[in-house]
Amino acid sequence: MKLEYEWSREDLKKKLKKKRKTPNIVLLIFGVALYFYITYYGIIWPEFDTWILLLGFLIYLTVLLIIIRLSTILYVFSRLRRNDRKTDKAYGTYYIELDDETITSKINDFSITYKWKDISTFKNKKKYFFIATKEDKLGLLFTKEVIEEEKYNKLLEFVEKRIGGK
Repeated sequence: MKLEYEWSREDLKKKLKKKRKTPNIVLLIFGVALYFYITYYGIIWPEFDTWILLLGFLIYLTVLLIIIRLSTILYVFSRLRRNDRKTDKAYGTYYIELDDETITSKINDFSITYKWKDISTFKNKKKYFFIATKEDKLGLLFTKEVIEEEKYNKLLEFVEKRIGGK
């Protein structure tokens, strides 16, 4: 079985931004809850001006959103840089060849071959799957966003048969 797909830096950037979505929402909810916890007595006591508390909340929320945005930008930047260092900028067209004994990935005159029996890590998620060996922790990532769904399903089925769905 042969497969060809494109993987660009922008694809990785989109994936990293999506990865930050849940932690950002949790941080936002926690931050808002913290504000209301701190200002609880100010809200219920009639002596406090609620307009000042509302203005304080809007300023607090704006600062919190800026912090969340900056942390996401920093996270994406650092992960992209780390990936560029570790993989020597492995973006471009991947040529994947699968047979009964091995899986081979070729990109930019670089080829890596994994034997099915040596694969120690297999993660099958809803939108991607990942395989790696103990010797090479970087492994191979196959996402539905990059590979056509029909080819992705065939590839996943083929890989699961070979490694036994670890």
